[in-house]
Amino acid sequence: MSQFGKVTLSDAPRMVSVIGTLPLALGYRAVSSFWDPSQKHKTWARVLADGATSHLTRMKTNQIQAVLGNSDKVYGDFCKQIGQAPDVQEVEGTRIAWIGKRDSKKVLVYLHGALHDFVIFSLAFTTPSGGGFTLFAPAYGLNFMHFVQQQLQSKGIDVSVAVPLYELVPDSQFPGPLRESSAALQHLTSHGFSTSDIVLVGDSAGGNLILEILGHLIHGHPSVPPLSLPAGAKFSGAYLMSPWVSPEGTGAGSSFAECTSDVVPSSTLAEWGAETFEGIPTDQRHWLEPLFARDDWFEGADRFVDKIVLSAGGYEAARDAIITFYNAKLAKSHARSELVLHEKGVHVDPFYDFALGKPPKDLGTLTPKIIEWMAERFTA
Repeated sequence: MSQFGKVTLSDAPRMVSVIGTLPLALGYRAVSSFWDPSQKHKTWARVLADGATSHLTRMKTNQIQAVLGNSDKVYGDFCKQIGQAPDVQEVEGTRIAWIGKRDSKKVLVYLHGALHDFVIFSLAFTTPSGGGFTLFAPAYGLNFMHFVQQQLQSKGIDVSVAVPLYELVPDSQFPGPLRESSAALQHLTSHGFSTSDIVLVGDSAGGNLILEILGHLIHGHPSVPPLSLPAGAKFSGAYLMSPWVSPEGTGAGSSFAECTSDVVPSSTLAEWGAETFEGIPTDQRHWLEPLFARDDWFEGADRFVDKIVLSAGGYEAARDAIITFYNAKLAKSHARSELVLHEKGVHVDPFYDFALGKPPKDLGTLTPKIIEWMAERFTA
């Protein structure tokens, strides 16, 4: 029986306390935004959404899971919002949720994220959200991917979004998400999609999962079936938004301790990371913590993905870890890789602009870059 989102009476005091004090937290965030340099540039909607995220993620993982719901509920609510009938495809080893039609010429494979940020603003105003290998993709993450899909279609690119519905903590631990995501990619590449027509997208833990997939393609995980691609075939691209590179925030250049500008409290980031590592053998940790993998771990990545882009927010807790990882590991192994530092951005910053479902009037600087890069990958 699934243990996802299981709560007992002992969870009630913390849940009531956190939710009950939300108005006070939002009031403080609104007032402090007048002088806080990490908030002054934001719209009121963003200030309140970020404040709600920061406050409500102080609940325990199982409590947040109970509030937000499982993948079927979040995806079903999202489909109602956009007027699409839910389309969940059962394939060998996993399930795939579709945004758009299955028979498009191109596909964005969205590996949903991790350590983030739940606009529970969503509790009051919008749809559920999620985080980590502990929570399903937030509704605003799906809103963002839907917007990107629509923008690409407006450029004449026939593209859909495929979302592997991998099992989450505590029902599945590493390498479960890697096994299921690999199975989804194997299905797509074996049923009509060329690797050159596939772009991988991962936010937070989803970015970590893309790095796991690269490691699996290069080295092969001993307990995960091989991901077999045609000789010489490579995915067109991979975009990693605020990727997890050191989930517990430990080690040089990766500490969360002094960050006060991100949307998720540093203590919560470390807690989610610790939960993800539960039961993982020491000799397997580098799969989940690529910052501390050996320097040549990603050597050969260019044989499997043509171009890779990472982005990190200037105000996010994991910024330095992402920069260190990119410079020390990925850049040395993949000549066609790039790191974009999003000035004043927080963890998975573009997603928050879609908290209310509709695209914002101001897309900022990163979202247009993402769309243009994906369009270039699909027309290369």
